[in-house]
Amino acid sequence: MADLPRRRPFIGRATELARLRSALDRVAEQREGRTVVIGGEAGIGKSQLIDRFVAQIGQAARVVEGACIDVADDALPYAPIVDILRDLVRTTPAGRLPALLGPGRAELTRLLPELATRAADLGPAIELERASQARLFELLLGVFERLATDGPLVIVIEDLQWADRSTRDLVAFLSRALRDDPVLLVLTERTGEAAAEAGSLGFLAELEREEHVDRIDLRPFDRDEVAELVAAEQDEPPGPELVDRLLARSDGNPFFLEALLAGIGNVDAALPPVLRDILAAQVAGLSSGTHDMLRAAAAAGRRVDDELLAEVLGLSAGRLAADLREAVGSGILARRETPLGTVLPGRALPGGAHGAPRRPG
Repeated sequence: MADLPRRRPFIGRATELARLRSALDRVAEQREGRTVVIGGEAGIGKSQLIDRFVAQIGQAARVVEGACIDVADDALPYAPIVDILRDLVRTTPAGRLPALLGPGRAELTRLLPELATRAADLGPAIELERASQARLFELLLGVFERLATDGPLVIVIEDLQWADRSTRDLVAFLSRALRDDPVLLVLTERTGEAAAEAGSLGFLAELEREEHVDRIDLRPFDRDEVAELVAAEQDEPPGPELVDRLLARSDGNPFFLEALLAGIGNVDAALPPVLRDILAAQVAGLSSGTHDMLRAAAAAGRRVDDELLAEVLGLSAGRLAADLREAVGSGILARRETPLGTVLPGRALPGGAHGAPRRPG
C-alpha cells in the first residue's frame, strides 16, 4: 500500500474545534461532566480534529485515549478501556499506581493482566466470573474520578461503531455517572448503514437525548476548502479546473482528496494505490449478486436510479434492495436524501467500469 505524502493541514474545522474547546472550558469552570459525540463518514477527519484538539489543550487537562477495534464478534470487550489502562500503567510511577487504581485494583487485572506484574501490591488476580459487570463499572468509574481530582480530564474513545455491547454499556454508564466530575468524554463514530447495522447508532441516539451530551457532525469539504487543501499541498493556488475535478472525484472527503493529491500528475487517471487497496478490500467480501450490481452501477456513472438498475439487471425490487444494502453497508455506495441513489464512479471501482471487482487471492 502506498504511503500518503504527508499529514494534511488542518482545514475547515475551526468551528468544530471551537466547540470542543468550549465544552472543555465549561467542564473546567463549572466542574461538571460533559459528553461530545463526533460523527462522520470514514476519512472525514474525526481523528485529525481530535489530534488538533488534544495538541491545543496542552497542560490544561489530562487526556487519556482508547479506540474500539473492528472485529467480527465480541472477542475484544472493553478494548478502548484496555488501551487507557495500558497507557496508565506505562506512564504512572509504580508506587502511585495502586492508589490510582483504587481498592478493587486486583479485579482490574481481568482487563489487563500485566497490572499484576507492574505493581507488586495489587493483590491476586480475580477470576472473570467473580467480578460482575456492575462491580467492574464502579471500579473504572473510581479510576476516572481519581484521575480528575487534580484538574479536568478528557477521555477520548474512538470508533464506537465497532464497540461491543459491554463497551457501549460502559460508555453510557460513564457519561451519566461522571456528570458531577470535571470530565469531558469525547466519542467518535463512523456514520452510515454499516454503523447502523453494528448497533452504535441507536445507542448513541439514546445517549444524545441527555442534556449534557452534544453532537458534532463533520461535513465534506466545500469547493473553497478543497482549493485550500490543494494550495497547501502544492505550495501554490490551484487552477479552478483541478479543484472541480478533485471535488467531483472525492465528494469532498479529506482522506480521498489527500490520496488523489498523491497522484496529482493525472487526476483523471486510475486511482492511487492507497485508494485502490481500500476499495478492493471493501469489494472483496461482497456477494456475487452485489458484484454484478456494482459493475452496472459503475458503468452508469456517479448517480443511477434504483429502478433503472433493477431493469438493467433483471432484478426484483426486493433483490436489488438487498444488494444495495450490502454495498452501502460496505461503504462502496452511498444513498442521499433524493430519489436517486448516489454511487461511486466506475473508475473508482477496482477493475474499472467494465471489469469485475478484484476478488481475494
